[in-house]
Amino acid sequence: MAEFAWYYAKNGQQIGPVALEVVSELIRSGKLSAGDLVWTAGMEQWQPALTVPHFEAVCARAAATAPFPVVQPAG
Repeated sequence: MAEFAWYYAKNGQQIGPVALEVVSELIRSGKLSAGDLVWTAGMEQWQPALTVPHFEAVCARAAATAPFPVVQPAG
């Protein structure tokens, strides 16, 4: 998978392509939530970041250190 192959959706806009680390940093910084949608080639559809293996751990760490409750996607 190419380094700059990720897209994310925020405020109704699709943003990308960006590197995997960019998406991870957005999650760590709270600028992207675990429920925000991400996509890369090979995925059938956009999915909440929390459900994508590449971002599960960073979402869990962000939730553990968040100063307020993190809303998890319904499922």
